[in-house]
Amino acid sequence: RTYAHSLSVLRTIGVLGLLAGVGATLWLIRSVVARTKEYSRFATRVAAGELNTRVRPRGHDELTDLGWALNEMVARGEGARGYETTQWEFIDALQVSDTEDETYGLLKRHLERSIPRSAVVVLNRNSSADRLEATTELPPESGLAERLATAQPRDCLAVRSARPHEE
Repeated sequence: RTYAHSLSVLRTIGVLGLLAGVGATLWLIRSVVARTKEYSRFATRVAAGELNTRVRPRGHDELTDLGWALNEMVARGEGARGYETTQWEFIDALQVSDTEDETYGLLKRHLERSIPRSAVVVLNRNSSADRLEATTELPPESGLAERLATAQPRDCLAVRSARPHEE
């Protein structure tokens, strides 16, 4: 009789465990698989060039983090595509510029458009006079005109190191 009772309890535990397993599987299918398919469809749309779309992450797990990461990647790709577009527009404009002064003006406008809240002065190296000369208008309040009067090309860290320097 004890054996029959123990066997009955074991069967009940087995059935309950099986039901719990089926319930967990169904929950995973509804929760995880659905979101995974949504992210997959999103990635397919992005790969097809739809950069204006976003996924709506929900939950508090690794898949939610993946959704936010996918949105961030798309936003960065959108920014890179915008930058690339402005670069090609700049190159096209340079191709049709007639004079050096026009080219300097294009460079100034392009940089000011590309770098938020910037004021750009394009300098030209006058090798025969061994000095730097402003080729675009100097902002009157900058004090740059006074410093350029005695500046030599080697005084500029960007010239000396052959790379951009902001100061």
